[in-house]
Amino acid sequence: MRVHEELLNLAVAEEEAVIHRIKVLEDELKILHKKREDFCLSNKDEISLLLAKRRSLARLEAKTRNMGDDLKKIMEDLGASKKCK
Repeated sequence: MRVHEELLNLAVAEEEAVIHRIKVLEDELKILHKKREDFCLSNKDEISLLLAKRRSLARLEAKTRNMGDDLKKIMEDLGASKKCK
């Protein structure tokens, strides 16, 4: 009978330890879920900024090409006007 009580006490103690460990792991999991959510939101913001910068860069590159074409035409007109003098 005493052996049975000791085994039962050990089983109860082990169950309590397991329940405590489950609680600790659940708390850690909550923290990790929160960190993951924050990380995803942070990445979303950074991706949005990068896409906006990419669009701005594309507009500036197009504007630079147009200005280069305009400069080329101006230089041609300048060369033609010098020949006419």
